[in-house]
Amino acid sequence: MTEKTEHSIGPWRAEYTPTETGRDFWSIYAANGDAVEYMTLRGGKELEANARLTAAGPELLEALKDARYALYGNGPGNPKIDAAIAKAEGRE
Repeated sequence: MTEKTEHSIGPWRAEYTPTETGRDFWSIYAANGDAVEYMTLRGGKELEANARLTAAGPELLEALKDARYALYGNGPGNPKIDAAIAKAEGRE
């Protein structure tokens, strides 16, 4: 169930860039190589986990939409699933 999206086309990837300042720096790139997001904080493993979760966003959204359609078709779905999709699409 693929449809047009407003976000950058996935899959996205997270890439770590070390700096001399000791701050963690992660970049999130879209499939076409465009930068989607830059994340920098003193956060270590938490920042890395956040960057990887952000990079997985488009694939997670597509999988959730596919699962929702497989389970409920176009009818009423699970409120938690529908709310998560709406939030990701800016319809919250």
